[in-house]
Amino acid sequence: MFDVHLRGNAASYLKSPCGAEDARARFFLHVFPEDAESLPAVRRRHGFDNLDFGYHAFAAPAPAGRCIATRRLPGYPIARVRTGQFTPDDGHVWLAEFPVGAVEHEQKR
Repeated sequence: MFDVHLRGNAASYLKSPCGAEDARARFFLHVFPEDAESLPAVRRRHGFDNLDFGYHAFAAPAPAGRCIATRRLPGYPIARVRTGQFTPDDGHVWLAEFPVGAVEHEQKR
């Protein structure tokens, strides 16, 4: 399981020790807005933005044996965030959910 930090319009994922196997499972990042009208029209029926990603697309340089990835969050007010990793064969590897109080969100002006 990765440690997840939500702050400054970004979700950061950190793990140590971390190996290639830890980075293989796809990440899911579902962002639920305070107001569903904030979502793009195609996402409104789902009620959340789907920002799923592969580790290597958002990986940051890290010392050997550590994994760090950062994904930007949308600029609208966020009610909650659900995230984790999954594989097609095993389903959820891990899952975490954070209420709005956990998200230090900076509003776009």
